[in-house]
Amino acid sequence: MYKIDKNIPIPPRKHQGNPLGHRDVYPFAELRPGDSFLIPTDNSPAGNQIARNRAGATFRRSRHAHRYKIVTRNVKGGVRVWREPEGKTEV
Repeated sequence: MYKIDKNIPIPPRKHQGNPLGHRDVYPFAELRPGDSFLIPTDNSPAGNQIARNRAGATFRRSRHAHRYKIVTRNVKGGVRVWREPEGKTEV
């Protein structure tokens, strides 16, 4: 059984704007259509796959996921993440 407490104030959010209260790891909020950023990796297949998975999962949890799409590609130096240009749908 749980005890019900009254008049306990709700603490403020630790980080404004992020629904999970965590610091944004990737700059999704600053991306404009066609912009990109690089996630550095050792360019191993496993390293690149982990980076792509993390970027995709982080984006899906972000507040931006319902507004636009991202595209990821393995490139020299790591994984590049683009915000899809307006009006274009990646297949």
